[in-house]
Amino acid sequence: MAVTQGHGNPDWTRDETLLALDLYFRCEGKIPGPDDPRVLDLSARLRSLPIHLDAAKRESFRNPAGVAFKLQNLRQVATGHGLANVSAIDREIWRDFGHQPELVHDLSIQIGAAGSAEGVSAQDLAALETDEEFFEGRVYTAI
Repeated sequence: MAVTQGHGNPDWTRDETLLALDLYFRCEGKIPGPDDPRVLDLSARLRSLPIHLDAAKRESFRNPAGVAFKLQNLRQVATGHGLANVSAIDREIWRDFGHQPELVHDLSIQIGAAGSAEGVSAQDLAALETDEEFFEGRVYTAI
């Protein structure tokens, strides 16, 4: 089994998990490995989003192996097959969006656009109440 070296990285957020779910849906049940261009692209997108403070981002932060593992986690929630160590956020995102691939894709586009918008920073996102739940994700809500 591949090693993600992700221990010590921040937990996946709702926004990040929505982006991963969008890729999961686009893969149509064929989970790609860490060398797949789609996984590499998502890894780069996740690393560029202003979700976590730069100080929290290690070299292993949302690396391609970790992204591929997250897809396996989502597959486990969706089908019962895949990696069994799913998180509460994986279950929550599947419960809320697991049967709405079009909505997930639209939110993914909006999260990406909001994350690259001028003026949205990790500090802005951190200033939002941490116990407040954002159905469509924190990045999109911040703009």
